[in-house]
Amino acid sequence: MNVSKEEVLDIIKTFPIEPMFNKVVITLNKEEDIELSLKADTSLDEVQYVIAGSIKYGNTEVNPGDKVILDLKSMQKPVRSEVGNAYEPVYQIEVDPLFIDGKLFGIINDRNIKAKDNR
Repeated sequence: MNVSKEEVLDIIKTFPIEPMFNKVVITLNKEEDIELSLKADTSLDEVQYVIAGSIKYGNTEVNPGDKVILDLKSMQKPVRSEVGNAYEPVYQIEVDPLFIDGKLFGIINDRNIKAKDNR
């Protein structure tokens, strides 16, 4: 189930984990696609919220509660080759999962964030 901006603001008040080094904790919202599609049920949305950890790059600062745009391509790792096509690798998004109070979050490198969404 996707986490809304209002829920994020409640979660960050008491979130018990503070990531180290260049890591941030994010929501793992799925793509919201109005069309019926099997892919939409399992696709990570590129727009997520930061739950814990801060990033500063130049004049831009990303803090808990901010909406960010992920670089999903940089998060993909080859997993296996399809049986029917040995030349086409299969990729899967790699995220360290984190379960807190029955909710699933992800720990990623700050380099996997390509932009802050100020909308």
